[in-house]
Amino acid sequence: MSLKISCNGTLAKRPTETVVGHQPVSKRTKPEPIFYNTPDTCSTHQRQQRRRQQQTLFEQLINRPAPYFSVPAVAHSGLIYTANLAHFANRYLAIIFYPSDFSPTAATRIAHFSDSCAQFSAQTCTLVFCSTDSEFAHINWRQKIKRDCGGIGPIDATMLSDRTRGMARDYGVLCEETGQAAWALAVVDSKQVLRFVAADEDTNCCSADEVLRLVRALKQSDIDGRGSQV
Repeated sequence: MSLKISCNGTLAKRPTETVVGHQPVSKRTKPEPIFYNTPDTCSTHQRQQRRRQQQTLFEQLINRPAPYFSVPAVAHSGLIYTANLAHFANRYLAIIFYPSDFSPTAATRIAHFSDSCAQFSAQTCTLVFCSTDSEFAHINWRQKIKRDCGGIGPIDATMLSDRTRGMARDYGVLCEETGQAAWALAVVDSKQVLRFVAADEDTNCCSADEVLRLVRALKQSDIDGRGSQV
């Protein structure tokens, strides 16, 4: 039996479903929503409860075929195209989820990651960013040069547009209250298995150095035959 998280925060049992092959997430069990509260508006008990809910949800996702996605994207060249999970086969994929464009905090963090794109490529890992903004918002944001004013300028990574919120929900990082993705990290390996997912509150997933360390550790565990151990 496996667990699901109800909207009122309680845990209920449900029959375990068998996953056959790498199917689009629409054909598999979808994660139940987590209702994120901001640290300023929830008690310590509520934050602890949310952490437990997140951990239970993430445990259901890790070491299973990564949830399939097919979404509009903006390439580093500025070209709009449709990106899907299969495009990143045979490479590691690091997905940085973030709430919204035109935020000074997002601009600073994404610029930090973008400056490390060459190091990710050296690890045979593709770095992408994902929010629920449209692909046109991504382009407008990239055209706003001054980072200290909320702009981001040209970056070296692809930006995914999760307008339907389906991708963030499938990876368990959607803030249902706001309709935005939480700051979160998901790492998919070269066999397109989801090896790691965590929200920013639980890890240093917004540090490029920490994400690179994690990717190296996961790849080394593959070489050593240790599976998901890091």
